Amino acid sequence: MNNKIIYITVLFLLLGLAGYSQTYNLDASTNGRTITTCSATLYDSGGPNGDYSSSENYTITFCGEANAPMIVTVEALRTESTNFDYLKIYDGTNTSGNLLATLGGSTVPAEEIEANGNCITIQWHSDGSIQYAGFELSIRCGFPCQEYTVTITPEAEYDATEEAFLGCSGGLVSAQLNFPHNNENYEQTIDNTMFSWSALSSNGTQVFTGLGLNELEEPLAPGAYFYTLTTTDANRCQVVSNTVTVYISVPPTFTGTTITPEVCPGGTATLTGVLNPPAEWEMTIPEVNPEQHCFDDDHIDEEQVSCFTYAAFAPGQTIQSVNDIQSIGMRMEHSYMGDLDILIQCPNGQRMTLFHQACSGGYFGQAVDYDEYGVNSCNDGPQWVGVGYDYYWTASNNRGLMSANCPGFGTPWPPTPQSASLPLSGGPAPLGRPA
Repeated sequence: MNNKIIYITVLFLLLGLAGYSQTYNLDASTNGRTITTCSATLYDSGGPNGDYSSSENYTITFCGEANAPMIVTVEALRTESTNFDYLKIYDGTNTSGNLLATLGGSTVPAEEIEANGNCITIQWHSDGSIQYAGFELSIRCGFPCQEYTVTITPEAEYDATEEAFLGCSGGLVSAQLNFPHNNENYEQTIDNTMFSWSALSSNGTQVFTGLGLNELEEPLAPGAYFYTLTTTDANRCQVVSNTVTVYISVPPTFTGTTITPEVCPGGTATLTGVLNPPAEWEMTIPEVNPEQHCFDDDHIDEEQVSCFTYAAFAPGQTIQSVNDIQSIGMRMEHSYMGDLDILIQCPNGQRMTLFHQACSGGYFGQAVDYDEYGVNSCNDGPQWVGVGYDYYWTASNNRGLMSANCPGFGTPWPPTPQSASLPLSGGPAPLGRPA
């Protein structure tokens, strides 16, 4: 009798979940709608068996349970490239939210697309020409995040005065995770958590990523280190640790230690020990941050952003004015110069323009200037990477505006040494306030 009751209960639940799933076509009838659901399938206007139409511009929003992020899985995709037809997915209730993804072509992304909140907005555009089979998107609610904490724990003693961990060489750096809400909605363990370590030292910035990587394997050598850890649990909920500073001392020497000469058995020896503390550690701040950032050509009139961390400063130091910046430099290649606005932005949102669309078809560096459908960026392999030139911007010692000295079409702008840098197009004012 009990077995029959359990069987009937499970069957009822399965029927309930299946009935909860809803199917929609993104067309004129659904354009502008906000749909509340935790399980939906979205097709283009042609549905599961037809093609979309030309000159479409539709938007739809899906919202789910409070505190549960909306998740989109791309099941099928066949459109023109994003230069012509595209899907844009935004975080929130409209297209003013953070752009999470731009989709087009025929490559189905391996990763799911997850909003930070419980709403996600999907925008579709097709041009006036070729039509294809379109798209199929699965939309569901994720579990609410189970809050947890992350603490970096070097094998060293914390010194409150230095605001750093002080230790000897040979120690390791690990992380402690506390899951106080484990198994309320899903399982949280170290083994199913993704770890991404950012380690800045005299070698530049290194990133170590791995599932369950709660300890770095390389023992610490003498020097200074700055660690930040980003963790992502099984529900894709992230926690970022505080940045931790670690100073590892050079080993001491014992030069000058002596012992009474000619010691006989049974006699008394005099041992004079001399401990020579190491000189205070020194760290040479690297002049170059050796990071490569790739941009693709599918984002037209959209900002593409690369973030980098540079934390080799004494505790409490900040950039307070433009005079704190000697120069801003990058090695880059791109065709064409007229495509670009280049800006640098501080964490508080203040930004400065380094370059504003000028010089039309001139090149930055020796650029790769050819294209292939669906493959057109340095993310797709070294054959798409040209030769970058070094360009520096400073507030003074400039050799003149780019727009007055443009190279010819297809001609690289010469590299600029720091002694002959380019002007900060926005002037010093934006960085004249605390940053």
